[in-house]
Amino acid sequence: LDAELLAEATDIAGQMIAGVGEAGRPLAAGNRATPEPDEPWARLWQRITILREWRGDAHVAALVAAPADPIEALILHAATGIVPKVALTATRQWSDEQWDAGVARLVARGLVQEDESFTEMGEAFRADIERRTNRAALPLVEAVGPDRTARLIDLLKPVRRALLDGGAFAAFGR
Repeated sequence: LDAELLAEATDIAGQMIAGVGEAGRPLAAGNRATPEPDEPWARLWQRITILREWRGDAHVAALVAAPADPIEALILHAATGIVPKVALTATRQWSDEQWDAGVARLVARGLVQEDESFTEMGEAFRADIERRTNRAALPLVEAVGPDRTARLIDLLKPVRRALLDGGAFAAFGR
């Protein structure tokens, strides 16, 4: 991003953050309490981190309410095919025994099959968690409106592409 586009993205992200509270969002609040860096790229990165954690805190709340415990949440995520199991177990330090016990619980609930793929009920369960997460994260969009939210997403596409091309998320199969 050139300096003007970087400033625009940073401004939109800042307006989103300013437009929402911190209640029930400890990771977002912790990142928000961190002093902003002076470097423009670092400032944008910090603001995007706050937005990511704000939505992430909403996702954790949706998982707890579902209910899905931490390892079950990862198994459900792996079942989407978005991130491979090996990336989730390596980055979260879950043992094979813990993973298998989580799979057994989800199989017993009718959410995944023995091969760790979704059942129809499991797909609906996961979709409901995502709907709850998105609904709880809606204040971020409302803070700036859908057009400016879409603009921020567009501005960040080259950043995402550079990170992907640079191998930043290779462990996650991306």
